[in-house]
Amino acid sequence: MSGLCADDHAMSGFREAVSGFLATRGATRLLLFAGVFPHALAIAVFVWLAAQRIGHPLELGWVEGVLMDSIRRLATAQPVYPAPTLDYIPLAYMPGYYLVAAPLVKAFGVHLWVPRMLSVAETLLVAGVLGWIARRETGNAWVALAAPALFLGAFGFCGASYDHVQPNSQLVLFALAGALTLRESRGRGAAMLAGAWFGMAFLTKQHGLLLGLAMLPWLALHDRRRLVPYLLSFATCAGGGYLLLRAAFGPWFVFYTYDVPAHWSAFHPLKLEEFGRYLFGVFGICATWMALAALPIVRAPEDGGRGWIWWWAAAGGVAVGLIATLDSYSYRHTLMPVVALFALAAPIAAWRIVHGMSGGRLPAALAAALVLLLLAPQYAPILYHVRRHVPKPSVEPQRDRFYERLREVPARILLLNHGFYLYDAGRRPSLHLLALEDILRSRGNALLRRDPGYFDRRLSALVSGPSRPWILTDRPMETLGDHSNPWWRKIAARYAVRDSFPAIVEVELPLLGPNEAPRYLYAPVAAVAR
Repeated sequence: MSGLCADDHAMSGFREAVSGFLATRGATRLLLFAGVFPHALAIAVFVWLAAQRIGHPLELGWVEGVLMDSIRRLATAQPVYPAPTLDYIPLAYMPGYYLVAAPLVKAFGVHLWVPRMLSVAETLLVAGVLGWIARRETGNAWVALAAPALFLGAFGFCGASYDHVQPNSQLVLFALAGALTLRESRGRGAAMLAGAWFGMAFLTKQHGLLLGLAMLPWLALHDRRRLVPYLLSFATCAGGGYLLLRAAFGPWFVFYTYDVPAHWSAFHPLKLEEFGRYLFGVFGICATWMALAALPIVRAPEDGGRGWIWWWAAAGGVAVGLIATLDSYSYRHTLMPVVALFALAAPIAAWRIVHGMSGGRLPAALAAALVLLLLAPQYAPILYHVRRHVPKPSVEPQRDRFYERLREVPARILLLNHGFYLYDAGRRPSLHLLALEDILRSRGNALLRRDPGYFDRRLSALVSGPSRPWILTDRPMETLGDHSNPWWRKIAARYAVRDSFPAIVEVELPLLGPNEAPRYLYAPVAAVAR
């Protein structure tokens, strides 16, 4: 019995010592520094990487080129959504990002760094808005640091795409603007403004529709009188805007932005499992804090439940990710909306739990330190190899030699795995293989229903006939494509490798992977024989 009393006395003394240490200003500062450091480092690393990458004269991502071609065409008053040809096929993207980037390209020139600068600016603006919202919701600037840090720290997790020529940052920015307008306002006019923001998100990328719809249950539960004005504005901006774009871009606009993605959608169990593993496994620490904050034992925000808007926004992000699983070609850049919204809601959730369950007795700095430390383990599963994403310096000489060799080819060239390079080299542009695959795998779309042999006629011109182009590929031609592969195997039998491009391969591979750099230049067999 005396031993037990001694143990109890020792434990009581230990607890008092720990409590006394934590109560000191030095301990709080030490814990706060330990908590702030990983979050600040995540922000600093992204900013440093973006500064290294933004001016890189070669592609950082494998669709940058084709998106750049679409922006260039808009900036030079060429059709952005024309009938598909061997010259150009657009991706199934909405034009909102193009409409913002094209004036910049027109002002500063047709260079990859121009829309990349837009993407980086929008990404940093998203990060700033996340931090501002977290500061408003928690009242603590240190905790607010975690929201932008978790978002930017997931750069590699989201396919290292934040600084690419891409519309995802703009999509998230418009969605945040819409949700923030609802959260910070009470009037019906502001609800209509929020609907317009979400409408612009939809016009940037089709997924914006789901983010806008996610606001409906929140309005129904917490702000019912503004539900109808919001819904009318959202429907008018999204639907009316789509009709205006249809009138501006022509009849093929609907084919690319609706018909093609509607017909490639299919249930893919492996993609669904992968999404669940990414979101609730790899990004599971944030998901766990969000779930814990929703438990009845945690005190709800004293605002009539309006603070739950970020959970509903995150649910919209999850819906975006689920829709992306219907696309067998979807990549991790589609995770950006849900990652941004989880990165926002998780610090708010952790603060509510730590600060709320202590009854507010913990000093704010100490509570913030604990929140930051509890969130810090999230970085472990999303760590990425920073050096792998740093371009090699001074690649302009290799780029110029590559362009010179393109200009020396005595015939038209099809550069199947990249866009923009041909235009930048002063040659006639060509289609991107991914855009062709999008249409071919979209079985039942209006074009293939109306004219099943549409692409057979165009690709057959590569098998025989006069003035056949040379073809530059990343991989052996007979391995190209999925749905188009039978054609490339047939075409490969009538072509032979004429040259290779080691200079461009050397500087592209660290960023684009083992196969994604121009390697094999094929010439028609007859041309080789001469």
